[in-house]
Amino acid sequence: MIYQTDPDLNNDFEHVGCAFDCVAYAREKFTGYRWTADQLNSAWAGTLTAGILSSDFVIQDWNLLANFIGAPLHFVGRVDGPYIPGDNEFVITAWYNERTKFTHFVVGDTKPVEWDPIEGGSVTVREGSPVSHRVFQVLV
Repeated sequence: MIYQTDPDLNNDFEHVGCAFDCVAYAREKFTGYRWTADQLNSAWAGTLTAGILSSDFVIQDWNLLANFIGAPLHFVGRVDGPYIPGDNEFVITAWYNERTKFTHFVVGDTKPVEWDPIEGGSVTVREGSPVSHRVFQVLV
């Protein structure tokens, strides 16, 4: 899987694409279809054009994003606080670092996380804690 910090990715993707990259990770994990940087850049641009990502890069509809990029997921909802995934669920977790005041999305809510879109692991996960979860049903 390509990290959001890959130099071949769009500059905005590199800085704020963590949640998007986690959904892209799910496509690769569950379908085996590997991304290229060009494909991720194209998907990023397409979701902006379609309004799935707002102009300030907030995901407007998690199901539309999953469908657009081919991730076999159905968004169930957001859960604040601790969450134990059920069978056939995929969870993207928002971590928060009190020192940096930064939120970062990864797959996993215990260290080491399953997938951190920052190569080598993010400071947010290293120093922070999980605060909320985006829960999906896996459709394969």
